Amino acid sequence: MPTVRPIEDLQQPNEIFEMCHEKKEPIVLTTKGYGDLVVMSIKTYAQLLEGNQIDAILSVSDKSYKDDIKRLNAKACLSSLRRKTF
Repeated sequence: MPTVRPIEDLQQPNEIFEMCHEKKEPIVLTTKGYGDLVVMSIKTYAQLLEGNQIDAILSVSDKSYKDDIKRLNAKACLSSLRRKTF
């Protein structure tokens, strides 16, 4: 769960910098109680991008699997095998 802080905290940037590196997660800055900006360390950002790339690859792989493979239930498979003669 990200930390939520008022945007006025940017007046003390060192505190925000330290929080970004310690928590290793985004910090949401609010204006008048509503989310306005998200701040995070470069390392956290890189990890987030890497995770998104992995998710995208898995999504393409899953779609490809569903498009290319016909699934048969066990009874249909066994029935099909029994009909085949060698």
